[in-house]
Amino acid sequence: MKRYISFTILIFFGLNFTCYSQVEDYQEVAFCKIFFDSGNLTEALYCFQQHESNIFAKYYIAKISYLQNNIKTYKKLKKSLISKNNRSEQSYLLYALLYPANSRSYEKALNKGLRKYPNDTILLLSKINLLIDIENYNKIIPYADRLIKHSNNPRKEYYHVRAFTFQKNGNNSLAIENYQNAIELDSLFVDAHYNLGSVYFNMAADLIENNYDTNINKYASEIVPLIDEYMKKSYTHLKTVDRLSNETEVDENLQRTLQKINEYFSTKK
Repeated sequence: MKRYISFTILIFFGLNFTCYSQVEDYQEVAFCKIFFDSGNLTEALYCFQQHESNIFAKYYIAKISYLQNNIKTYKKLKKSLISKNNRSEQSYLLYALLYPANSRSYEKALNKGLRKYPNDTILLLSKINLLIDIENYNKIIPYADRLIKHSNNPRKEYYHVRAFTFQKNGNNSLAIENYQNAIELDSLFVDAHYNLGSVYFNMAADLIENNYDTNINKYASEIVPLIDEYMKKSYTHLKTVDRLSNETEVDENLQRTLQKINEYFSTKK
C-alpha cells in the first residue's frame, strides 16, 4: 500500500511585527511604517528619526540605511539594538531580523537572544520556524518543549509543531500524543487531524509492507487487528478533515487515501 498522505507543515501565524501590535513602543511609530511599506523611504526615515530612541525606530532606520547603502549608520544602529540600554526580548529579535532570513548570521543572532532570554515566546517561535525552514528537525524538540513548559496558555500550534517534529523523526507514539493534545484544545483543528490521520495510515502501511512473509497464523491473530485499528483511526481523522475542509478545495492525496482505506476494508468482507 502506497503512502499518499504528505505532511502538512504549520508555519506559525505571522512572525512579524503584528506580534508587537499591542506593544507601546511599536504603537508609537506604527504610522511611520506606513511610509516604509509604501516605499517612501525619505518620509519614513524622517518620521522614524523623530523617535530615534524607540527600538522599533532604530530597527527601521538601520534597515533604511542599509537600503540606501549607508552601511556605517546601519552597523551602528544594529549594534545599539542590543546595547545595555536597549536590551530586551524585542530588541534581540529586531537585531536578528536585520540579517537575511535563514542565514547563519540570523541564527547566531537568535541564539544570542535565547541565551539572554531562554524562554521568550517570540524568540522560541522564531528559532523553531528557522529550523523548520532549513529542515533541521532533530533540533526542534528542546525549543518546542520550552515553548510549552513556559507558556501560561500553550496554543494548539505549539503541540502541533512538536507532534510534527516527532512524526518527522519517526517517533509515532509521541507524535500521536501531541496531535491529540492539539485536538483537545481545538477539536476542529484540521492540520492536526490531517497529520494524525497520516500517522495512523503510515503505521498501518508499515505493518502491511513489513510483515508480508510473517507466519500466516501470527499475521491473522496479531498483525491484522493492529492494521484494522490504525486504519479505522486514520479514517476517522481524515474524514473529519474532509468534512471540515472547504467544499471547493479537493485534496487529491486525502481522497486517494480515504479510497484506499475503504478498499482495504472492502476486501475483508
